[in-house]
Amino acid sequence: TVSATSIPYNVMCLLPCDIDEDGRQELFIAFDDYAVISYRLSLVEGILVTEKLQKWSFTSEVVSLNATPSVSGDPQVVVGTEHMGRDGLFSLISGGQISQFGNFPEASHLAGAYIEAFAAGPCQKGQNDVDVALLTSEGVLVVFEGGELKWRKPLDHPGFTVSWTNITTMSQDPTICVCANDGFTYLLDRKGNVVQFDFDTSVAAFKPGHYALKSGTNTECLVYVDLSGSVTMVSGLVLAVIAPQTLLEVLEADIEGNPELKKKIPQDRDEKCQFLSSLLYG
Repeated sequence: TVSATSIPYNVMCLLPCDIDEDGRQELFIAFDDYAVISYRLSLVEGILVTEKLQKWSFTSEVVSLNATPSVSGDPQVVVGTEHMGRDGLFSLISGGQISQFGNFPEASHLAGAYIEAFAAGPCQKGQNDVDVALLTSEGVLVVFEGGELKWRKPLDHPGFTVSWTNITTMSQDPTICVCANDGFTYLLDRKGNVVQFDFDTSVAAFKPGHYALKSGTNTECLVYVDLSGSVTMVSGLVLAVIAPQTLLEVLEADIEGNPELKKKIPQDRDEKCQFLSSLLYG
């Protein structure tokens, strides 16, 4: 199902989020004048109608919007702003107010290139313990967990926006979503397994998430804003993939049923590979 409306053209990024917990998602949109505005979108007789709710102002360009629960489980929006062209500076919108969240110092140095976009993942252990996904100027997606480089993946279509969501059934963990200006879209899990497809339209802003097109019902959506300012919401999207397994993972799964053998497997990965190799080849 596709529903569309128009908004101002100077959009940087957007986010569906039920921050007031009324059971219906609001649409947060960041503009190039450092402002973030929340809207309510309703489907009235087949027409998508927008209603402006609240506005927040920041001191630098907003490059990412993400929803993540607080430690107590309350909904909040993480706003990522550019800081000196290098560091990711994060703020929180919670209860209608802005508060300092934290930063990810010298992330571009760790990633090896200038940051085009970044997004904070969900809080794993506490408010300041987040995962971060970066898009570099070289067209590489880089993922950090707990401040450490986890993996990097070059993209054939360099992305301009990245976000975390649980829109797909790829796994129980949040999905990393990347969109390129030509509409090419990537959905990745934490291990880097990917589903990709082409929206086939030049895109100015993109955001995945759950949104209420009908009263009381939130559904999975991919939200695209094209260069003319038209908003397209692709709903009813269900993706499921079987993650590829390495030989090591297959052997470990087989050994699960053999407690005595399982006790002999070393914990170190290199030693574990050597041990399993000796079982296979002698």
